[in-house]
Formats: sequence, structure tokens, C-alpha cells
Amino acid sequence: MENLTLEQRVEALERAILELKMGPAKPHSNWWETDREPLTPEQLEAFDDMVAYGQYFRKTGKEAPTGWKRGDPIPEPDEEWCPR
Repeated sequence: MENLTLEQRVEALERAILELKMGPAKPHSNWWETDREPLTPEQLEAFDDMVAYGQYFRKTGKEAPTGWKRGDPIPEPDEEWCPR
């Protein structure tokens, strides 16, 4: 705290006190697990499937065909969906 004004020093101390009062932040590996019970393996798999189907739709502009599964290749978009 060299060359700081009294106001800056007080502000830094107040910030440090507030951080101490709030306690350490809990690390979360996934945003959807904050303030909720952890997802079950089945729920995580369903979430990953949902993300994959969303990626398919965003890339092609169409819903994935019935037999398509997560990990299968996503076809290139057609010209009317994504003109070049």
C-alpha cells in the first residue's frame, strides 16, 4: 500500500473485510450445479444429448433425423440455410 491516499487504503480494507465476511467462494464444476443437487449420470447424459441436438440444429437449420445420435457426424448446411 505504498503511495496510496487514506481514502484508497480505507477502501481496500473495506473490500477485504467484505470478502472475509462473504467467505470463500465455492468452486462449481458446472454452472447448472449451483444451488442445486448434483445431476445424476442419467441427467448429465440427457443434458449432453440436448446440447448435441442443439449443435445439429444450429449448424444445419433442421432437426436431427430419428436415427442420429450424439457423436455422429453433422452434415454441412445446405445452401438455402447458409448461403455463401
